[in-house]
Order: sequence, then C-alpha cells, then structure tokens
Amino acid sequence: MPRLESYRVPELPHPHPLKPANHHLTVAGIHMWEWCTRHELLRSPRVRSRLEVTRPDLLAALYYPHADAALLSDIACWLAWAFLIDDEFDEGEWGRADTEHRIERLEWLVQETPSGTASHTSEPLLRALVELLPRIMQNRTLNWSQRFARNVRSWLRTYATEAAHRAAGYELPLELYTLHRRDSYGAPWLLDLCEVENDCELPDTLDSLPELKKIRAVTADCLTPVNDVYSVSRDAATNYLHNAVLLTASQHNCTLQQAAARVIHRLRLHIDAFRHARASLITRLGSSSVPAQALRNVDQLTDSYQNMIAANLAYHREAVMRYELP
Repeated sequence: MPRLESYRVPELPHPHPLKPANHHLTVAGIHMWEWCTRHELLRSPRVRSRLEVTRPDLLAALYYPHADAALLSDIACWLAWAFLIDDEFDEGEWGRADTEHRIERLEWLVQETPSGTASHTSEPLLRALVELLPRIMQNRTLNWSQRFARNVRSWLRTYATEAAHRAAGYELPLELYTLHRRDSYGAPWLLDLCEVENDCELPDTLDSLPELKKIRAVTADCLTPVNDVYSVSRDAATNYLHNAVLLTASQHNCTLQQAAARVIHRLRLHIDAFRHARASLITRLGSSSVPAQALRNVDQLTDSYQNMIAANLAYHREAVMRYELP
C-alpha cells in the first residue's frame, strides 16, 4: 500500500454552473433528524457524529434543488438511511458477519414493501425502510416503482459482492470496478429520483434510447470518482479497497497522488462524454416526432443530471469530514 502521509485531495474540475441548494434545506434537515430519532437509528454517539458530518440533508438539497419541502424531507431521510446502511456494511459488523442473510432480507423488503406484504420487523434500519419506501414511491407509476426497487436491490447486492472480495483478498480489475461502482454508489436510483423531483416520467420509447442510457451511465461515471478521491485515506485505513485511486495505485504501480491524477483525468473524459452524449440526444430527438412535453421532460432530466455532477463536487467539498481517518 502506498504511503498515506503523502496523499492530498487534488484539485477537481468544475464542469458546470451549480444551481443554488434547495431553499427547503432547513426544514428537510429538521425532519430528517426527527425521523432518525423516532426510528432509533442513532444508536450511539459515534453513529450520530458520523451522520452529522455526512450531512445527507445537504446532499439532498444540492442534488434536488427543485423538490418541494415534503419531497426533499423524504429524500433527506432516504439518503440518511442509505448512508447508515453503507457504514454498517463497509465498516460495521454487517459486512463481516451474516452479510448475505441481511442483504437478502433488505432485498425482500424493498421488493415487498410497496405491495404492502412486507412483515413487521423490530430491527430499526429495516423498520425505517418499511415506513419510508412507500412515501418515496407514492404517486409514481408501477413501472417507475419497479425500476427504482430494482436499482436499490442492485445497490444492496454490491455489499455482498464486496464482502466476498474482502474475504477472498480479491482485487477488482479497474475496467470491472467502473461498472461495479455505478451500482455501489447508488447512481441509478439517485438518477431515478430526478424524475420525482421534476414530476415527470419518460415513456418506454424514450427511456430505452441508447443515447439516454449513455447519458445515465456517464453521469454515474462522473459521480463516483469524486467520492473515491476524497475517500482514499479512510478507505485505506479501514482496508476497504473498492476505491478507484487505491486500485489504480495497485494496478499501475504508482503513488496515490499519481493514481488520483489518473482518476481525475478519467473524470474529465467522462465530463466531456456527458456533453457529447447530451448533444447527441438533442440532435436525435430534434429530428423525431416526439411530443413537445416529452422533449421538455428529457431536457429537464438531462439538466438535472448535469446539475448533479456539479452538486456532487460541491457536496464533497462541504462534507469532507466524512472522509477523514476514523
């Protein structure tokens, strides 16, 4: 492992103007903390302190600047729950004991809760999920809800994959890691929530367009390297090797600083790819017979994706304490 003392978070690109954070941030933050307390999710001073520096309410306000107060409050709770799950699997006992059973239970709850068939559970994190998920999905179509649930299950499944890698001492090749990281960051369901924020849903004929799938994939690839660059010291200290900088340093036999420079170079390429993919989609749709409202929805969503890329950079600068050494 390269020496950590020499590592400094490098300068990252600023690709797009950032929209102001959602003005309902304060209301959403109050609601989020009340919700976490009510569901007994803050089980120790350490867990509370970790969530305080994580600032899920700020992430929600930056990622979803147009959400109303009720929606932003629910998204802030969802992100708080996701961060707590992440800490349990990455640094807690859930990632080291009975991992598969816990994930299967979570997957089942995500699948069954919207239909009302999920059973009562006394585990706080599971009980909170059963209470919150229907609110996230309310007023959405069955198609959207099924896609969101599928993307959440894919995210949860990555924790089992990583636990197996950790137990076997296996290091993912970088080209496979990029695909894995899209799901492990939760990027697909984060992008799904842009449709809720904008109160729109694309028809299947648009949703399945290769150009739109490309934009979503590239957006994910713009989000994940930022987290990895900031997380290097903490991930190395906790022997969590699912990090682009750590993998690059290992597989290219270079220093952490050199590896971070490589990762940021790839990030710049992804940002350029996003611009090209959006332009390609606009060209494709401009010569089609797509209804005007659907075109406006596509423009809204891709604008939200673009803002999320800028918001992600802003969030990591603000919440840097989450990524310091434990």
